[in-house]
Amino acid sequence: MLVDERENLYVIDFSETGPRNVVSDFARIEPILNFEFPRLETNEDLRPLLEFEAGLTSVTRLSELPPLVYRGDDPLVSRAHAVITVLRRAADIVTLF
Repeated sequence: MLVDERENLYVIDFSETGPRNVVSDFARIEPILNFEFPRLETNEDLRPLLEFEAGLTSVTRLSELPPLVYRGDDPLVSRAHAVITVLRRAADIVTLF
């Protein structure tokens, strides 16, 4: 995954893709957005990210949008949340077919 100067995300590595349900591809992207995209340099960065993860896992259906629970100061977390929300909406739609 690449990020440009305007913080746009680009998926560039399709080596893990194959003929399978696209929802599994979406699911593989979410942990990258959760733990590799935001800042995680100190122990103080970890606690708000764990709260963020708890918010993401607080919903039980793809049709439920997860709340943004984050009390840190990394702007990339809200960006990751927005992308995760879009991925989950798309996963919910494709599971209808």
